[in-house]
Amino acid sequence: MRILVCLCLFWGTSSVVQAEANPWFPTSPLAIGIDRIIGENNLEPIEEAMGTDFYDMARSVSRVEMSGGYCTGFRVAEDLIMTNNHCLSSCSSLNFRFGYERALGRDAEVLYRCVKVEAKSRNLDYALLRVQLVSGNRPDDYPSVTLVTRELFEDDLLFVSGHPSARRKEMDRSENCKLVEWPDGGTSLKHSCDTQSGNSGSPVFERATGYVVAIHWGYSNYNRATTMANVVKHIE
Repeated sequence: MRILVCLCLFWGTSSVVQAEANPWFPTSPLAIGIDRIIGENNLEPIEEAMGTDFYDMARSVSRVEMSGGYCTGFRVAEDLIMTNNHCLSSCSSLNFRFGYERALGRDAEVLYRCVKVEAKSRNLDYALLRVQLVSGNRPDDYPSVTLVTRELFEDDLLFVSGHPSARRKEMDRSENCKLVEWPDGGTSLKHSCDTQSGNSGSPVFERATGYVVAIHWGYSNYNRATTMANVVKHIE
């Protein structure tokens, strides 16, 4: 299993969406609250960032499609995708659609299906899934992320992309999207990036590097995400 991890020297109820107009909020293993807009709604279509690093970072993001709902996932290796554990009903029911964007045609979409659960944790709320290509001619358009395990600091700028309310890909790249609190001995950071139902499983990027520092799972006082330091440790 090859996942690119930057070790670096300087060391809600989370939500599943059944349909855009009719969200379904099952009880998460973490059982706290739903994803939230923090203050002003800063979500915008990913197309607004075309030609920028934000768009390139978000290429790794897919919509997770399952029987009964939708989440978000992201590619961590050629045939590995990560999402939330609470989005995992059964491997056989999961599909991952890349290129689901307003500005792209259906010929740009690439679809994978889950074939094996490689690792998962209810407490950390992540699942690492082996996938197989189903359809699509341009899988290389959707590269893998780099995971970073070092600590970030309060007010460090972040970036979140996903499929809120199962919509086509959106993002929060505003100045309000930042780290609120790094966990002191815990597993989940607090962040102020805007999310909605369906963002469960979104990667939380460190804006300065483009590396993924956490996986978003829901809301508890602030939006929450499990740090990659904890996820990588569990996988190893």
